[in-house]
Amino acid sequence: FLAVGFVFHFVPPVLPAMIEDLGLSHGQGGLLMSLYALPGLLLSFAGGWLADRFGERVVGGLGLAVMGAGTLVLAQAGNFPLILVARTVSGVGVVLAVIAMQRMVTRLFQGRPLGVPMGVSGSAIPLGILVVLNSAGPVAAEHGWRDVASRVGWFGLGAACVFLGAGWILMRGQALGRAVRQEEDPAAEGTRKRGMRAIWIVGVVWFCANGAMTAFMTFAPDFFLDLGMGIKATGLTASVPMWAAALLGPVSGWLAD
Repeated sequence: FLAVGFVFHFVPPVLPAMIEDLGLSHGQGGLLMSLYALPGLLLSFAGGWLADRFGERVVGGLGLAVMGAGTLVLAQAGNFPLILVARTVSGVGVVLAVIAMQRMVTRLFQGRPLGVPMGVSGSAIPLGILVVLNSAGPVAAEHGWRDVASRVGWFGLGAACVFLGAGWILMRGQALGRAVRQEEDPAAEGTRKRGMRAIWIVGVVWFCANGAMTAFMTFAPDFFLDLGMGIKATGLTASVPMWAAALLGPVSGWLAD
């Protein structure tokens, strides 16, 4: 999840450098962030089916590898269309990885309270965003934005290796592959339908929250630079909303339990 946070938000702190290097507009910069999220809208159901069919470890490791490889291609891309393609490919990897990792958490803690485990894993993406917003700008100023993309891509591939190895250790003895459908008590059907309605409502709330936060963090660094802030101060200020999210995940999970 930490790697997902890095790949998702390494673009905003280096966006001014990308605009200067490639002659991009702010609209094109926003497209780099939105296209990254598009596969999540289109492929989430397919990603869930793949996790059911082939298991969390395989799908999660593949997703992290695709995410990292796409970012490495972006680091070498010489034109904006190729950068968009690479960014979209990274987004496909993120869909597979996140679905599989979330499912692995629920499987490992099956039958036990899920709040704290979900809180710990959920705090990792904000932590990754916080770290990359504060580190990518200075690195880009010294070595260029492509160096940042390359480092993030290699981190993604490393995360894939770690996930595959750790997944093999953690999931031994756990049933993998196609999920077995249990016969449901007819009385449970109404509860399941109410639960699905609640999931759609939560999805709409999450959509609005992510839209607002992503819009802010995409353009805030560039805006703060225009105000005359230094690179380090820009990253620090833009990352403030992530502080609470990174620190309070386990606490929120405990409260939910």
